[in-house]
Amino acid sequence: LRILSANDGQNHLKLNPACFTSATATLQFAVSNPTPDSITVVELGPDHPPRTRTVYGTVPNTIWGSPYLAVSHDGRLGFVTCHTNGLFRPRSSNVLSVVDLSAPNPTVLQQIEVPYPTMAEAHPDGKHLVVACATGFRVFEIQPGGLVLVRDNVLGVCPDSFAISPDGRWIVAALPVARGTNSIASAVTPAAA
Repeated sequence: LRILSANDGQNHLKLNPACFTSATATLQFAVSNPTPDSITVVELGPDHPPRTRTVYGTVPNTIWGSPYLAVSHDGRLGFVTCHTNGLFRPRSSNVLSVVDLSAPNPTVLQQIEVPYPTMAEAHPDGKHLVVACATGFRVFEIQPGGLVLVRDNVLGVCPDSFAISPDGRWIVAALPVARGTNSIASAVTPAAA
């Protein structure tokens, strides 16, 4: 079993020690030296203790909400989203990275430009990946060397969160309708088309 974890280096903030002695009650964070983004692959098995491999600075990622990254059903490929809305400064690109998790040092096989990708989830059919983005959902076919776009479900908004039904026929999503409020919507996935 392979588990993929991503670390958004911009979210490693340290409290500025001055805030403890300051007369103001506002917390201040020191962000002068952010940690490089990283991914960690954890291998679990019945015949060995957990094995971990971490690489820094090769896979850009942004923590947004669950599920913001995914693993293929065979555990060989990982999919990591990164968008330009960093916590304190913008990221350099809106990309979906495809990572070879089976390599001794996980390597990026492909990077695909996607408008503000925030979350990814492997489809229950094992053949597709669903990515939430600025325009709605993009559905990709998983191939040995990477991904191919097969469907663009335009909703006109970026979903706040989503889940795929166990039978793979529906995506249920929370969509922003007004500041601080959401509505629930659904969209058909390629398995049902």
